[in-house]
Amino acid sequence: MKKILVVDDQESGHVILRDVIENTLGGVCKYISCEMMSAYSGREALEKIESNKPDMVMLDINMPQMDGFEVTRHIRQNEDTKDIYIVAVTAQAMSDDRNRCLRAGCNEYFSKPFDVLRLVHFIVDKLRG
Repeated sequence: MKKILVVDDQESGHVILRDVIENTLGGVCKYISCEMMSAYSGREALEKIESNKPDMVMLDINMPQMDGFEVTRHIRQNEDTKDIYIVAVTAQAMSDDRNRCLRAGCNEYFSKPFDVLRLVHFIVDKLRG
């Protein structure tokens, strides 16, 4: 079973991504066996990553105390977690934001609002591969 950790300080981000992942009519879980975990801060995310070793992290960039860039740096610097697939899912949608996320170590970038079907297929393709 694949594990996906959603990291967002806002409950609405978790609700939307829970639907993308767990919706039995067309979410990721319809296509592959997976479970979603949640973290509401960067610190909580790092704790869950250490204890649960998710296959993918869906990471909001704008969070208080520890933003998504810092979380990404911690993940990449740890030998046990450096290969986890990180997807920035953020409201940052300026022209250079995608490049900033990729340079920071994220594997992919989706700006909010995103195309739900495109995100479902993307996650399925990455976790199957």
